Amino acid sequence: MARQCQEEVERHWVSSSGRLAVELRARQIGKDLLVLITGGEPHIGAVGVGCPLGVRASASVISLPEHRDDRMAHKAAERISSTLNCTCTVVAGVHFDDITPEEIRETMRLFEEVLEAFLKARTMAGESRICAEDPHI
Repeated sequence: MARQCQEEVERHWVSSSGRLAVELRARQIGKDLLVLITGGEPHIGAVGVGCPLGVRASASVISLPEHRDDRMAHKAAERISSTLNCTCTVVAGVHFDDITPEEIRETMRLFEEVLEAFLKARTMAGESRICAEDPHI
């Protein structure tokens, strides 16, 4: 018989500017990470998987047709895997209605900011180069 279990610890980071906001949520799954990047109207636009290869990482992405979330999914999967030396799956979906070219650039800046904040928090916690099994990300 299936039963409901207590929710695992999930941490998140948000960066915003005006009507734009990008959020990164992370959950430890054993020694691996599951990361969700959303903003505006959340959805699944692309999925990236990063695998550490020594001091660097390789990442692959699957993107839905007519979605441009692949850049975020690829970069996050590669950076997280190489920095934290763990397998990482990133689900990205960011959508703002009537977004301008300037707002696209700002959304990418917010993405970079939230990704760096996440990586800084993990490396300052002594987790650089090792993705220890710790539910308290």
